Amino acid sequence: MRGSSRQAQLWLFVCTLCIYGARAFFSSSELIWDESRYLGGAARLIGGEFVSPENPDIVNGPGYPFLLALLMSLGLPVEAIRAANAVLMAFGVWFMYRATLPYAGTRWALGVATVLAFHPILIYFVPFIMSEGLTIFCVAGFAWAITTLLRRERITVPLLCICVLVLTWLVLTRVLFGYVITIAVIGVALMAGLRRDVPRAWTRSLIVLTLSFGLCVPYLAYTYQLTGQVFKWSTNGGELLYWATSTNPGELGSWFSTSRAMEESELAPNHAEFLAGIDALPVLEREAAFRTRAMESIRANPVGVLQNWVDNINRLIFNFPRSYHDEELRTTVLILFQCPILALGGLAIFCMAKWPREIQPEIWLLSILTFIYLGLSSVLPAMTRYFIVVFPWIGLVMAATLGPRLRIQLDRVPQTRCDDPFAD
Repeated sequence: MRGSSRQAQLWLFVCTLCIYGARAFFSSSELIWDESRYLGGAARLIGGEFVSPENPDIVNGPGYPFLLALLMSLGLPVEAIRAANAVLMAFGVWFMYRATLPYAGTRWALGVATVLAFHPILIYFVPFIMSEGLTIFCVAGFAWAITTLLRRERITVPLLCICVLVLTWLVLTRVLFGYVITIAVIGVALMAGLRRDVPRAWTRSLIVLTLSFGLCVPYLAYTYQLTGQVFKWSTNGGELLYWATSTNPGELGSWFSTSRAMEESELAPNHAEFLAGIDALPVLEREAAFRTRAMESIRANPVGVLQNWVDNINRLIFNFPRSYHDEELRTTVLILFQCPILALGGLAIFCMAKWPREIQPEIWLLSILTFIYLGLSSVLPAMTRYFIVVFPWIGLVMAATLGPRLRIQLDRVPQTRCDDPFAD
């Protein structure tokens, strides 16, 4: 049985590496999407700064540009830098398999890891210079590390350091997780304060979350020095809020770049004048203008903003509806992947509500982090690629909750449970 588990892990790792690596190497070398922004951030890090002090435009954290800077310093071509995401993705799939194995056995571990490996959104985005690969690596790696740490009788310093460092890297890659861990620290601390006997898992969770936040303080001090604003993770929140609250006819809360909004016939009449008026402003003044206009939109049409929020939730899961966008055949493929996740996720929530004391503390922790992240993501212009990056947490929660209660019949994959995360 251990041999079968080892073989399944190997095949899944190799298949993931080959598929994503081939797509990275055989795609056009022309930069697309956010690739130029990330490479620009990496180049600035090599030069000794992350953003310009005169006009600090902080769209993303330094986590992914730091990795790119290391790769660029080796003189690697664009194709090789893209292929690094294939390695990160393969390890992310492996971490998910290893994290799930002790809770639900080989079949569930293979099932959720396979969904992660072959999800169409990830195959579409990860083989390019986008942060999804590193995010998956960190989310899955943290899932493996924190569940192992909370299961053990005694805390070990190396494993604690892995938990803290991986979570910190995740936050600095996707700064929205900075808000997630802040809310989680406050929530876990309050729950612990209301109990006389604080469970061991709560204490360990609070230690990990607090230490991770502490490692992010130098970044927050850096953004404070640049912006003069406390707790400033990025400077594009105002722009995202502007689009999320835009309720003009045909607009559903989707994000658009300034160039598209000023050029396209559907968008320009409602946005071109405002965007042209603030385009030359310094970053902080521009963000303030975006926030002011967003607040005006909320006061003017709260029902429309609420409808945008509902549409955001739908886009987060199914990637539609999108403003002024006809749906494509690939949306149907995405729905086929997402519906089982949604159904099993709903069933897992039901089981957790019905048998809360039977759910392991580490599974509750990952559930809480997931709900906080998805809740925050739904407020801003959402896409399914924001949802799928936390699938390692969602899949593990589903497997750990449903695995003991549902059986998957697979003749050729023997059911193996593993209590030792380092065993084969």
